[in-house]
Order: sequence, then structure tokens, then C-alpha cells
Amino acid sequence: MVLVEPGRLSLRQWATSGPQIVARYEQLSSSSDDDDLEVLRLIQDRYRRLPIPKDRRPYLGDEALQHLGLPTTRGVKSPVYVAVYPDRIDVLGSTYREERLVSGDPSLDDLP
Repeated sequence: MVLVEPGRLSLRQWATSGPQIVARYEQLSSSSDDDDLEVLRLIQDRYRRLPIPKDRRPYLGDEALQHLGLPTTRGVKSPVYVAVYPDRIDVLGSTYREERLVSGDPSLDDLP
């Protein structure tokens, strides 16, 4: 799970992306340089492993819910939007999705 930007997270295949992340983390963890230590913190903040059990739904966790702008109180329902791409699944919070709809994209400017 990659916490891409506030309001959006991306679910990616660990077998594809994970080894590169782990290798970078291990490379930096042997350093005592302050910049490298900051990068280690950023890696910890940005990437999460998401176990997906076969017999029940996965739980994103409170940090991911907060990242999406959703409440962490149990029993409170909040809509999320899911975008499926060939190499990932993105989960969007309502506020992020609405901001993106309003900002649009220049490639849509000539459409009604």
C-alpha cells in the first residue's frame, strides 16, 4: 500500500514493488547521515504492507483511513472511490476525488 498523496492511496503487488523498497531501506539503514535517516522515515510513512486474508475483507488501518480523510471511529460509514488500473488499485477519499473533479485536466478542456 502506497500513501501517494493525502486522500489517495495505491494498492500494488508486493512481489513487484516490495523488493525494491526493502532493498532501499536496507541500504539506507546502515547510514548515519541525517538525510538518509530522513529518507528512512519517509519510507516508513509512505509504504505499508496490507495483508489480504482469503476468508475476510482486508482492513486498511487507522493511518490509511486518516490519510484518505476518513473517520477512524468504528461504525461510521464513509464513501470511498476505487480506480482500477492494469498495475494497481487506487482508493480515493471523497474530498480528494471532488478536488480532482473541480481541477480537471487540460486534455478535457475541449469536451462539454
